[in-house]
Amino acid sequence: MGKLTPTQQEEFNKNPRFIGLKFPDIQKPETLERRYVGKLSPDALKLLKGTLTLDPVRRFTAIDCLACSWFDDIREPEIERLVEANLVLK
Repeated sequence: MGKLTPTQQEEFNKNPRFIGLKFPDIQKPETLERRYVGKLSPDALKLLKGTLTLDPVRRFTAIDCLACSWFDDIREPEIERLVEANLVLK
């Protein structure tokens, strides 16, 4: 999932519930790709990574999730129009 953003780290450090608590230093973290290789399709992995991104600016929105290719086979026409309209606005 990655490191906290500077803003998130600042908020964490200010929170009295977490005084003295530190995240472990993991030298070789297990990536989602390594963990789920062969278990998830590339489309499912893309959706999972997008929703679990710590940085809220880069994290998938609901529309981003609906636009993900993992949903291509089951997306309803009204949702397709919503996704297309949103892509035009970006």
